[in-house]
Amino acid sequence: MSFKPLLRLFRETPELRIPAIITALVVIAEVAIAPALAHTLRQLVDGFLGQQTTVYWRLAPIAFGIFILHAFVAWARNKIMGWIAERGTASLRKRAADSLLNMPVPRLDSIHTGDHLSRLTNDVSVLTNYLNRQLFWLFALPLMALASMGYQAYISWQLTLATFVLMPVMIWLTAQASRPITKISRNLQEDLAAVNNVTQDALGGAEIVKAFNLQPEMERRYDEGLQGTVKNGLRLARQNALLRAIAGFTPFILPLALGG
Repeated sequence: MSFKPLLRLFRETPELRIPAIITALVVIAEVAIAPALAHTLRQLVDGFLGQQTTVYWRLAPIAFGIFILHAFVAWARNKIMGWIAERGTASLRKRAADSLLNMPVPRLDSIHTGDHLSRLTNDVSVLTNYLNRQLFWLFALPLMALASMGYQAYISWQLTLATFVLMPVMIWLTAQASRPITKISRNLQEDLAAVNNVTQDALGGAEIVKAFNLQPEMERRYDEGLQGTVKNGLRLARQNALLRAIAGFTPFILPLALGG
């Protein structure tokens, strides 16, 4: 994935830079807390199962405190990233509106307003979701992988070695499962743009549509575009469900295979 659009957004929106730095620090803190919480819970469960009441009652307040700290850090991260998403998309909407208002008439006549309407609605919504949710995982997952590998090596170096050997295979399987998502998403955006184009034509040329009795043709075009959006939307949902199922089950394959 290219970071150029993200860096350009931060470059053209200076007020997002400081919150972005704070978000990075919060993400690092959240990633650091996760292994500590997992280790404490592991010792807590071992103490409970081993009927070591002294160990259990000593670790229970510590685990509760770490859990509260982790919840607070996650809340702060969601709040800051939500602020970045809303401010960033608001800035893009303003720039797009200014561009349309100041666009030369020949250029304005050569483009279809439905395409720009689709960009201002669908594409900006995708960007909002990216900044508010997916951006966190883009940075947090590599850090979580490093922290998990370190903690896994602390528990079992054999399992860590086997993970390193089989990791390329798991990455390849995940990449193969996620490859169709890009194409389906592109087709979905094109169908949404087609629906917006028909809507814009119907609203902008309502008198012409009625004068020449073009309602059936406009309805046909709208139904075709709408059926395409439903079809690609369902395909995208199925592909995402498959990818999540694979991603959720894959981490358990190796420990079960090794008997751990």
